[in-house]
Amino acid sequence: MKKNRITIIGGGIAGISAAIHLIEKGHIVSVIEAKKFIGGRAGSIKVEDTFIDIGQHVFLSSYQNFIHIIKTLNLEKKFILNKILNIPVSTDKKTYYIKSNIIKYPFSILFGVINYKNLNLINRFKLIYGLAKLKLAKKSINDSSFLQWLKINKQNDQIIEKFWKIICTPAFNIDIDKISYNSAINLFNYMIFNSKNTFFICYAKESFQNIFMNSFTKYLKKNNSNIHFGIKIESIENKKNGIIKINAKKKIQFETENLILATDYESTSSILGIVSNENQSNRSAIINIYFWFDSIVMHEDFKVFTDSKIEWVFSDYYNKKNKDTTQRLIISLSDANKLLKHSNEDLINSYEQEVRKQFDIEREVETTKSLVIRSPKATVLTNRKINNQLKSVFVCGDWTIEELPNTMEAAALSGKKISEKYF
Repeated sequence: MKKNRITIIGGGIAGISAAIHLIEKGHIVSVIEAKKFIGGRAGSIKVEDTFIDIGQHVFLSSYQNFIHIIKTLNLEKKFILNKILNIPVSTDKKTYYIKSNIIKYPFSILFGVINYKNLNLINRFKLIYGLAKLKLAKKSINDSSFLQWLKINKQNDQIIEKFWKIICTPAFNIDIDKISYNSAINLFNYMIFNSKNTFFICYAKESFQNIFMNSFTKYLKKNNSNIHFGIKIESIENKKNGIIKINAKKKIQFETENLILATDYESTSSILGIVSNENQSNRSAIINIYFWFDSIVMHEDFKVFTDSKIEWVFSDYYNKKNKDTTQRLIISLSDANKLLKHSNEDLINSYEQEVRKQFDIEREVETTKSLVIRSPKATVLTNRKINNQLKSVFVCGDWTIEELPNTMEAAALSGKKISEKYF
């Protein structure tokens, strides 16, 4: 088969995934990225002389399509790829663990729940019952509320607050009362109820930029492919000879045989000349607040809180050297649309007080620096479809995957699907 030259617009995870899968099939690709860095909404920003991720990028061991990217680029050593289930959960300043040393599914989850003493014994058995019912559940034609389903199936408020909510809210980036029953089935079947890929939490040791930039560009070069940075695409059009013309700012033009748009919904619509009615009400924001302390204040890599507004907290404790006594904490706030109206100063003051309260941080410990990173368009609340009429133009991105919420895995899966379906 004749191998095509393919252009990919967008250097986020969907674009990276599409490029890798196409190269594995022997195609030559050219990636065009509007920013100076790769990663898209999962990427990094430069702050002073270092790169900081746009939030903490956590993924599961069941994210096999994202892990395929990591392995293809030989980046396993840059990540904590856990082999055991261990989630520290704080309630009333006491730490409990959803923990299991058993690797094999479903025993890892079963023993993790049995050992979860944040719930009394009766509620732990009720939780196991709820998980078993969800594993056996089938999708409903008349989609309903997942929260209602939980309550019907013996999941009381304590179980919901101390288990279901801390798993579902960050996964969907919406409050649990807005999650549909069918969406929950999709999520748990794909990410947790998976006999081949057990549910463990994984994360990066460095910023996305530091990990992926050189490896991905070298991978492209090694395979006769390339990437262009800082080029904003404005429009595309089919020419009579079957070639696609790509128009960028500053009168820059490209031509290609096949084109993949691996951009967000708004950018894809704009490039295709489609009027988009997307607004913030169709999005769910994430806000990440960074605090740098001059002492070690947290002795876990991450922790989740059931009775505090700080929700999930991540640290760089896994990267500590013996003599390094400073620490950075990242407060990850899901479903944060209501917080967008607050100033950075108000958010920093409010959440620093809460962090100090929850970790019993002494007054002598100084906060040396703080930073707020807002992602108002982090998640599309409903799946979008593009009415694309152009020949040899294809669309991918996490927002195109119906069975998963907007995650790094959904983005990676979309890149794989586009390569399998059309190339």
